[in-house]
Amino acid sequence: MSGAGCPWADISTTIARRSFTGSFAVLVIRCNHMLPFRGTVDVAYQPTDMIVGLSKLARLVEHTAKRPQVQERLTQQIAAYLVEHLAPAGVGVLVRAEHLCMTVRGAQAPGTETITTALFGTLRSDAALRDEFMHIRTGQR
Repeated sequence: MSGAGCPWADISTTIARRSFTGSFAVLVIRCNHMLPFRGTVDVAYQPTDMIVGLSKLARLVEHTAKRPQVQERLTQQIAAYLVEHLAPAGVGVLVRAEHLCMTVRGAQAPGTETITTALFGTLRSDAALRDEFMHIRTGQR
């Protein structure tokens, strides 16, 4: 999936500082009490020589969210998969979710969101990229 042979093969210098992002809705069953949490998964990566389409990111999120999970593990698994299979310069994953256990039992605090992040490579080490990712993702609401 490198740019060789593509009409836009010369974009490698253009994308050197850009990240490709997507935001995907999820509904996940929490493994410890079998109540769902729902929200969004925001994914960004700074490619090196491999670029994937948004549909591939959506499938990764969907596949990872299918099994009973905790939000922290979901966040880390998505990021780890991208690091391992794309070898990007940087990866950022932000999961924002409302846990129904907080809404229907226990604290009964509807609208409470839990945010987890996983940052690797340039999205962790480059303050400007990290701030851009966090600002775009947290500024959406």
